[in-house]
Amino acid sequence: MSVNEMYVFRPFKLIALLCVFLALCLDVVALLSPAWVTAEHFSLSLWESCSQSEARHQTEEAQWSCFSTLTSDWQIATLVLLVAGAVATLLAFLVALISLCRGTQRRHYRTVAVLLFTAVVLQACALVLYPIKFIDGTVLQTYHEFNWGYGLGWGATIFMLGGGILFCLRTDTGCGGCMNRTPTTPPPMQPAGASALPVGIRDEVAKLKHRELSGQARATDAGRFHRTLTCISI
Repeated sequence: MSVNEMYVFRPFKLIALLCVFLALCLDVVALLSPAWVTAEHFSLSLWESCSQSEARHQTEEAQWSCFSTLTSDWQIATLVLLVAGAVATLLAFLVALISLCRGTQRRHYRTVAVLLFTAVVLQACALVLYPIKFIDGTVLQTYHEFNWGYGLGWGATIFMLGGGILFCLRTDTGCGGCMNRTPTTPPPMQPAGASALPVGIRDEVAKLKHRELSGQARATDAGRFHRTLTCISI
């Protein structure tokens, strides 16, 4: 940065970095969440499906049985899309953090924004695919609801989108010569009505005024010379 140039930095990029960090945290919690779909005696996550069997006796506690969900194609596809989105978000966070620390912010803003928008597309595809395939392949005998794990996935996607938009905004405005600027002298005041005259007439008026002032100066000098001669003769 030169001496005569300075940049005004606004905190939008720090807010964008915070959004990316929150999106990454929410995405990790959503991936590890045990409750994406819940019902009475039933719980479904990205990794396993658990159901609670009925107790044979009142004094006996009902047991939960779980099995892996990675045997279904659509659940594997959902998990792969979410993991890919999380990886893209992690890369965007690292690039943004390094560029902000080194002071090369504008050089990598576009890369960070592209990574975040890619993560948004991957996350949205996974979050739309999951409920469609779940409802299509499950006989709903009881009331099911999409729980907080699924909601955190959408929350992470929203923060990714907000961070990508903020990284696209140009918030560094250059100001060339703002620090060393020479003050300028205002132009002389013109008499009223002079600005309304054409250029040629204004020049002639200026010449006449100059001649008039020159004539007055000559007359004054002649008078002084005459008084000087009179004093000498006396």
